[in-house]
Amino acid sequence: MSAGGTGAAWLRVVSMPVWVLPVLHYRVEYAQLVVEAFRELEPDSIAVELPHALQTSMFTAVDRLPFLSILRYSPEGATRAGSADSGTETPTGYLLVEPADPIVEALRQARERRIGAFCIDANLFDYPDRHDRLPDPYAAMRIGYRAFHDEVVRARFADEAPDAYDSYREAVMAANVAELVRDGAKNVLVVCGMAHAARLVERLESGSTSRFGLSAPEGASVIDRRSIQCFNLHEDASREVLAEWPYLSATYERARRDADDDAPTELRSPRIISFASRRRLEAEILETFAPPPARLALPIDRQTVAWHLFRDAAARYEQDTGDRVSPHQLRVLMKFLRNWSLVRGRLQPDLAQLVESAKGSVDDNFAYEAWDIATFWPWQDASGALPTLRPTIEELYDGVQTIRFHRREKTRRKRPVLMRSRRGEKRPGEWAEGFDGSAICSYPPEDVIIENFGGYLKKKAKSVLSEENSRVEPFTTSILDGIDVRETIRNWHKGQIFVRDNQRSRGEVGSVVVIFDEDRDADAYPWLMTWLGEHEQESDMALYSTDPVETIVGPGISRAEYGGFMMTYPPRRVADVWDDPFYREARTKAEVLLMAAIDYSLERLVVYVASEPPRTALRTFAARYGKKIVYVPSGVLSPVTVKKLRVFHVLSGYDKREIASDYIW
Repeated sequence: MSAGGTGAAWLRVVSMPVWVLPVLHYRVEYAQLVVEAFRELEPDSIAVELPHALQTSMFTAVDRLPFLSILRYSPEGATRAGSADSGTETPTGYLLVEPADPIVEALRQARERRIGAFCIDANLFDYPDRHDRLPDPYAAMRIGYRAFHDEVVRARFADEAPDAYDSYREAVMAANVAELVRDGAKNVLVVCGMAHAARLVERLESGSTSRFGLSAPEGASVIDRRSIQCFNLHEDASREVLAEWPYLSATYERARRDADDDAPTELRSPRIISFASRRRLEAEILETFAPPPARLALPIDRQTVAWHLFRDAAARYEQDTGDRVSPHQLRVLMKFLRNWSLVRGRLQPDLAQLVESAKGSVDDNFAYEAWDIATFWPWQDASGALPTLRPTIEELYDGVQTIRFHRREKTRRKRPVLMRSRRGEKRPGEWAEGFDGSAICSYPPEDVIIENFGGYLKKKAKSVLSEENSRVEPFTTSILDGIDVRETIRNWHKGQIFVRDNQRSRGEVGSVVVIFDEDRDADAYPWLMTWLGEHEQESDMALYSTDPVETIVGPGISRAEYGGFMMTYPPRRVADVWDDPFYREARTKAEVLLMAAIDYSLERLVVYVASEPPRTALRTFAARYGKKIVYVPSGVLSPVTVKKLRVFHVLSGYDKREIASDYIW
């Protein structure tokens, strides 16, 4: 079963053909234990710790899995007590039916094997909440389920006396199990909570299974059978209310299926996938595409599943933003998750920790992609066979944690809806129409950002030149441009003060070249463009980038990623640099841009920002025309700034500027 093995996790009732399996509710590790118990014990009857009144509705909910269901019910007398005349709110109980719960898995196995299944718990509407502090159940997969159970019982439940509610419920369950045996059951598997299992075995062993004298605790309310309803769980609610995060549950759901149904199927996506189209395809992708069977074999490991979650989120993050999540960032992310889990006394993180760690290790966009994938449930019932219910997380849980994503400035969202689904395409590829290159323009807010960045690089280049031309000398009669603190400290033992003489650089900066990727293979950035400034405050620009048609984000709005660009001022002077034979000696696209920057610069200085300096031949080319290349290593720039600059948008017409802000973040 696992590294730790099941270790005979079930408890045997010697005097009866009964096995009791202690579980922790709504944990995928124990859902997998139920599967193993069925394989080894092959029971002919299954009994679970659920109120008997819910049995019929539970069968309905379990039979429709992997579609998610939720049961809603009320106590007897609630209709009268909660009437409009009384002015009080009707109390309501909810029960989620999801695959990664051992009770649900037990009923599901029984229904699939066509053996008897019974809900044997008392029909109490409500009883005091228990908040037992237990070790992380993930440990059970490592040390063995029986070892985990024995340690938990010894440390937590051995010296604890059951209260009136637990005593009554355990007496009812014992009586119902004994009745199954008297009716002819030969091999009964009872699945119940870890707190009840040992005491239930003791009752069955001692023969304390009589219903005589059983009565509910004083003040207890009973479920009204007429109030029980089974609903289809709303898609949006499934993102919030499931006990296990949906990506983990979906992985478990695929792993438990028959191997024939899980055969991997390749799904080829169209070349142009708009955000709305991709959202429609996502359900089909998750439904039909499965990882290799070796990864799907039970048991699944939530740590491995979390790693695949981040891997998938990184792929979508790169598609949406053009940025890559580096291996270093993933290492930091996983290490941080480990430490945070240990600080909280856990071995594995919960969903909130996964998302918050993604925010801290990369950024909010990556965290959003991780949340979007982690909370997506691929199986949705559109038949309308059951009414759909959308409960809020506050109705089901206490201590709700809010996660906010700051995906763009001046925006604050709690669990935001995908921006790419604001308005869908009427037909696939509709948004890509019009990108023929005849009438395209830029997005003005991005123009302002790039111009400001160009201004910053001009100042940076002059400071670099000033640093190169400065000299440090001992203080004699003048402090010149100020005391050089570093050199003074270095020679402190000599008792001498050093001063700096900054030589002013000659000339101004006329052109700026920024190279993010030289694209030596000449295939990563195929789009070559020369743009003229629209007014006197804009520079002319030449660039090479990814093909904007590959990523459509709105009607006539596309996203691309710079490989490099050149800016020169004043505007409206630059011809198409990519077809100019004057630059035929350039070896790469980056050298074409640098030669054009030298050619069109009206000032002496040309800034070149790249990971490597230009070759000597280009410096000679610049000197021939009375220009000087100022090299600025790209490593001195802020990675955050570079990330923002690399992505830009192309509009298929000036009219698109009015709606662009709805699709660009």
